[in-house]
Amino acid sequence: MRVETVTRLLSAAGVHWVRFEFADMLGVARSKIVPLSRLHRVGTQGLRFARDTDGPLGDGATPATDFILMPDFDTLALLPYAPGEASVICDLYDLSQEPAPHDGRWVLQQVVEHYLDEGLLPATTFAYDFYVVDRATGTPAFPGGRPGASVRNAARPAWRDALLSAVPSLGVELETIHTAGAPGQVHAELASARGVAAADQAFAFRTAVKEITSQDGLTATFMTRPPCGDRASGCIMQHRLLDAATGENRFADDADPLGISPLAKQFIAGLLYHAAALSAFLLPIPNDYKRYHAAGCTPLHAAWSCESRAAAVRVPARAGADAAHVENRIATASANPYIALAACLAAGLDGLRQRMLAPAPLHGDPAASRGAPRLPQSLDEALAALEADTPLHALLGEAFVRTYLAVARFELARTRLACPTYGTDEWERHVDPWEWAEYGELL
Repeated sequence: MRVETVTRLLSAAGVHWVRFEFADMLGVARSKIVPLSRLHRVGTQGLRFARDTDGPLGDGATPATDFILMPDFDTLALLPYAPGEASVICDLYDLSQEPAPHDGRWVLQQVVEHYLDEGLLPATTFAYDFYVVDRATGTPAFPGGRPGASVRNAARPAWRDALLSAVPSLGVELETIHTAGAPGQVHAELASARGVAAADQAFAFRTAVKEITSQDGLTATFMTRPPCGDRASGCIMQHRLLDAATGENRFADDADPLGISPLAKQFIAGLLYHAAALSAFLLPIPNDYKRYHAAGCTPLHAAWSCESRAAAVRVPARAGADAAHVENRIATASANPYIALAACLAAGLDGLRQRMLAPAPLHGDPAASRGAPRLPQSLDEALAALEADTPLHALLGEAFVRTYLAVARFELARTRLACPTYGTDEWERHVDPWEWAEYGELL
């Protein structure tokens, strides 16, 4: 869409400000706000953003030079919760007009292109847990117990209605939303979307949840283990691969006992083979590993199952031709949706290209994993696994992986410095006040 057309449409809609927005490497929504009168210039030339404002990127991980925000006007959306304001998701470029090495959205675009070269198009459903707490006290916004109890779903009707009425304007299609297992915890499932649009939808949804919630004297957090949470918040990605020409679900196979194709099993094999390295992207901060000491269905091993929600990968048996999918349960809610999806699709693509063989699915309790590799129990372990996984480096780009490792190690060093008990049993089982102050509102 031409910037002149965008300006005319926004003016007619009463918009005065346009938010140029992107996700930093930790998934935090960053933005600059531009008056509509200046959109013609910055919409074509881009908008500078200081690299040293991007936290660790200005602290030795990469040179502290500016980068350029270039708007993707296909993502333009009016913000019902911010009257007179619109938002547009941006791609990041360096000053030489090359894609910025830390831009997860660009990395995802490249991985999707690899699939298109194979005649395939990824389709992904994101589902999230998150907590809603009182901003002043940090206490849960509603009681827990019995996920989906109607009386709990109706506990905050004004907040719920504001969220449900806003998300369609953002290009977000919500399948379901309900209370989850812990006090103040919510589970939301988005509709399936294709290619990069799936991560765009997840990013827009997370941002809307946080901003709408903040207007009601509350805080919404996608932090995996907040102080009030006895259950970890996860992110589930349901993967399908479609025929790029016909839209046919290439993961479906009616002749298979489980209803999934050899292609799906190769994709599963890739996820499991790279699971340790994927943990660095899917559990990106030290707090995420406290999921292993919280209640809930937390995968411990790189194994898959037909039904168990405690498996790293789950395949609902006989879902049908349109619905057959691979359910990836490794990620935490805090993960950057662009980076998480890019990494998982890259792992699956390696499984396809190498024609990897998936192990037999587990039956019963995945804890009885019969020798399946254990997933990393700390960010230190996950980063070491990513460092060693050179095939994943090649698929995601060496510059991106090196930048990501630097940022993650910086976060790890900050946590060690701020939390003297890091790595102890006390640390693993309790949330340090610094963690909440640092990540609670932003993630």
